[in-house]
Amino acid sequence: GGAPVTICPIERPYGISWGTDDQIVFGQGAKGIMRVSANGGKPETIVAVKSNEVAHGPQMLPGGDAVLFTLSAWGVSASPVQLWNSAKIVVQSLKSGERKVLIDGGSDARYLPTGHIIYALRGTLLAVPFDAKRLEVTGGPVPVVEGVQDGTAGIDTTGTSQFSFSNSGSLLYLPGQQGAAVPQSQLALVDRNGGIKPLGLPLGGYRDLRLSPNGKQVAFDISDGKERNVWVYELSGGTSMRRLTFGATVNHDPVWAPDGERILFRSNREGNPVSIFWQRVDGTGAPERLTTPEAGWEHGADSWIPGQKKFLFVTLKAGDADIWVYSMEDKKATPVIQIPGSFQSNVSTSTDGRWLAYMSNETGNWEIYVQPFPITGGKFQITRDGGQHPL
Repeated sequence: GGAPVTICPIERPYGISWGTDDQIVFGQGAKGIMRVSANGGKPETIVAVKSNEVAHGPQMLPGGDAVLFTLSAWGVSASPVQLWNSAKIVVQSLKSGERKVLIDGGSDARYLPTGHIIYALRGTLLAVPFDAKRLEVTGGPVPVVEGVQDGTAGIDTTGTSQFSFSNSGSLLYLPGQQGAAVPQSQLALVDRNGGIKPLGLPLGGYRDLRLSPNGKQVAFDISDGKERNVWVYELSGGTSMRRLTFGATVNHDPVWAPDGERILFRSNREGNPVSIFWQRVDGTGAPERLTTPEAGWEHGADSWIPGQKKFLFVTLKAGDADIWVYSMEDKKATPVIQIPGSFQSNVSTSTDGRWLAYMSNETGNWEIYVQPFPITGGKFQITRDGGQHPL
């Protein structure tokens, strides 16, 4: 009971554990692993990782010198399931900085007082005997329980597996299949007074909603945990949704063309990397590729520029995302906003096309910025305490 207490501000955590010494350690993805007192304070980085790596689920081992965690090599074209199934479970000394791979393939490892490490792989919990003094695995893995839900589906994918052990050895877990836990949501129209009108569609894994230019249709993508596809719904009524994309595991982030006749979307239909395609809304004709990313990058459309045959898109790779513009007339792409080592994304144009709003983590936190377009060098920070996804 009582009021919650702020320990420290952080970005989205990749696993948190509370040690017996009243120190809390937590993962911060590509920023590594951090530690803070449970009484509050400024967190310190105790493990650094490379820009293309993700650190998840740290736990201090007995003695307080070594930390156990999951390390994954981030690839933007890899599925979340691939990302964490191919991860490595490692231990690192805080004194020497030496890092040792204990298990190749698995995630979300926990050390138990019984002298075992429990970890997840493809929805199964496995146990291996572990010598905490020598920091060595001393035997092979043995399955403990199958069918444990993980965090590889839904909007925010992490290496979490939904289980926990008590010090006495009792196991608590959430049953499910790997990648199957897609959050179910309901689509609704909301007016400016806060009135909510559900559309009457079935619950589903809806994401990335975009209204058509004439306001009569809505495009969105639906995830079933294995594939994402773009659908279109007529707002005039009924419960019928029309699927627009087929033939790929990734089809999402729809953006309407100004005439309402076509939709831009991200897809891996011609293999990696993920690129921008567009297709007629009535489903006729084949999807057409518009961009071809360089190796290691992905492209995703964000906003059409009003009154111009150009759209803004984001180029993305591990640790970096930039904003570019694509001209439909000369089929060329040019950079607009580039800040190496940070993310600039979710760009949206003003209705007259003279301003860009976007989100950036250049200060270490996600904030909203506005710049004139074409770019003049002027920049205005709109938020001070965090913000994402401007429109």
